[in-house]
Amino acid sequence: MNRQTLQTILIIDDEEELCILLTYALSRLGYNIEYALNLEDAGEKLEQYQPDIVLLDINLPDGSGLDMIPSLKKQRAAFMVISAYEDKKDQALREGAFAFVKKPFDMQTITKSIVDNCIN
Repeated sequence: MNRQTLQTILIIDDEEELCILLTYALSRLGYNIEYALNLEDAGEKLEQYQPDIVLLDINLPDGSGLDMIPSLKKQRAAFMVISAYEDKKDQALREGAFAFVKKPFDMQTITKSIVDNCIN
């Protein structure tokens, strides 16, 4: 993939302040950003926006973010898991996440992971 094809990032996290922070930082890098606070909204936005990259939290109010992985694979979206539940790291990577970032994190870690794994 080249930079021109990576236009949309979907953030799936129930912490709205974190979504707003990520939206601000990543939009400054030229991405279109959408976010969802739960799995139901995430499913709708996944269909509507067909994101290139998804930042996925695990612990959501209506279930596990890991339950979204089959839908992400079907859409061929690259995804990174961002979670405090480090015990889920191996599972997330085994199921196709290009990175696992432990909360709390710094923005440089997120942007470096996206650039290193999603831009040729």
